[in-house]
Amino acid sequence: MKSEISNYQVTHLSCYESCYDLYVITHVLDKKKEELIEYDERTRMLRIVNAFTEEQVDRYEIFRRSCFPRNQIKRLMQQVSGTIVNQQVCIAMAGVAKVFVGELVEEALKVAVCLLIIILYKKIKINLGAKER
Repeated sequence: MKSEISNYQVTHLSCYESCYDLYVITHVLDKKKEELIEYDERTRMLRIVNAFTEEQVDRYEIFRRSCFPRNQIKRLMQQVSGTIVNQQVCIAMAGVAKVFVGELVEEALKVAVCLLIIILYKKIKINLGAKER
């Protein structure tokens, strides 16, 4: 009877060790997977930034360094909503505002280029019309 109990205890202990080993292996694999994903994202961003023109790199650096003051965002949100706003909500709103302004600037640059093309086209058309006379 004593040997049966000890065999049970050994089997039970082995089960715990196997579960712990499985947990450790799973944890290590998850960590490696996260590191690979992070490395892949960094590599992708590096390739994108390397393809930028010098003007785009300058704008990207300014975009990365810029931020909206959280205390002003918080005050504005509290004035508009009439409630107390959590700090995490302010951080999220500042991020959304930053992305919105970035997209707005990109669209403004596209419009500026279109206007420049229209102006140049009109000047060329006027110059060609003056030469025909």
